[in-house]
Amino acid sequence: MKLFGFMYYFFIWALLTTSAHASGSLYVTISLFWEGSDIKQHNLDALQKLRSNFPQLKINHFISPVYFLDPEQRNSNLNKFRSALKEQDQVGLLLSPQKPITDKAGILLRNAPSFWGQTEKFCDSECGASVPLTVYSSSDIEKIFDASIGATSNLGISFSKSFATSGWQYSKAIAEVAAKKGFKYDWSAIPPSRIVRRLHNFPIYNWTKDTWSQFEKSNQPRRIKTTLSPMIVIPQSGGVVDYNTSQELLSFYKETLAQVQTSGTIYNLAVHQETCATFLPRIIDAMNKIFSDSKEKGTSLTFDWSSYRNTINPN
Repeated sequence: MKLFGFMYYFFIWALLTTSAHASGSLYVTISLFWEGSDIKQHNLDALQKLRSNFPQLKINHFISPVYFLDPEQRNSNLNKFRSALKEQDQVGLLLSPQKPITDKAGILLRNAPSFWGQTEKFCDSECGASVPLTVYSSSDIEKIFDASIGATSNLGISFSKSFATSGWQYSKAIAEVAAKKGFKYDWSAIPPSRIVRRLHNFPIYNWTKDTWSQFEKSNQPRRIKTTLSPMIVIPQSGGVVDYNTSQELLSFYKETLAQVQTSGTIYNLAVHQETCATFLPRIIDAMNKIFSDSKEKGTSLTFDWSSYRNTINPN
């Protein structure tokens, strides 16, 4: 009789556990990167179409301060950016040592090494964009942060305590300066498997692999220590629309869903403003696949970054 009772409760426990895992609950967010290139109307239109197809989506915008350094373009760029913002979107800072930023910071621009080879070639206003922030000294990194914060401080836009670096770059110096400036969340990380197929022949892949391989075992946020305060690193677990097929993006979703945690699990998909129109069909296809899978399996999807943030408060 005791054995029967044990088996009965074990069966109920297993059933409940399996059901919870089969359904699951997942936070979904899109990180939209504005890298400093021209803001084209067709890309803004593509973003609006994405919104209309999936009105529940909330977006984390990471914007380059380069847009606001040219007095002739500042107001136009600001108005275009504002047109893309919706209620409950978040705005963070995108850090990149582009020439307008290094000029404002009063430091020497570097053109090597490059994400794509030994040195940048044939660059103009975007010189420095493909050079990792990590090659700069700690003092120069702080000046780049200060110049970037200064360029975005009087826009009438509320910035979150989130930032990202171009090219998925990280160093202890970057983390220390970011914490010093009051940032709490670093969105620069990515599991290297998300970019290996397209970028394995370039230095950027090897640097990413050396830095972020720990996110292959678990693609969920990690807490890192800095001298002043903890920093939460949130990886692009969902992949990058520019480099992954819609089927790959779905597979990353399923991989993330398998890592459901009681504290909340997040699927973070990276999109670029500059290529939004080009890859809109891929984004829509991927999101349709994700919604279809979630409906079939009874997965609860939440799109509010703020509610997720409360589960991983760094303090």
